[in-house]
Amino acid sequence: MSSLSADPLRQELDTAIKKRDALRVELSGIKNAQERISGRISELRRSLNAAEDAFSDAKEQSVTNLVNEAMGETHGEMPSMRKLRSDLAAVEDEIDAAKDAKEKLEGRQRNIDQSLTFAKMNFRSAFRAC
Repeated sequence: MSSLSADPLRQELDTAIKKRDALRVELSGIKNAQERISGRISELRRSLNAAEDAFSDAKEQSVTNLVNEAMGETHGEMPSMRKLRSDLAAVEDEIDAAKDAKEKLEGRQRNIDQSLTFAKMNFRSAFRAC
């Protein structure tokens, strides 16, 4: 094989290696992002459970306060059901957004996996040619 034909082959191999390595880096970044999103979803689910508990407790307290008031007894401060409902909805919205982000990352991972498969084939082909 002459040096003229080897040089383009080496360039092709170098390009294939760079493409493969870049895809591996991108895939690693996606996997790290997926882990962070999964962790965020877990945190948000805990927050949702806490918000649901707070709403339930406040609802019970509100009922108790109304009964006490109706009976002419003193009662504690009325919880803001509107605020608690809003807090609950905000956490649910954040969970939905995090789930959408997770789906988007999964789609990107599938695309990168496919591109990486082709990059590996190109690398092998270029390697064999050298």
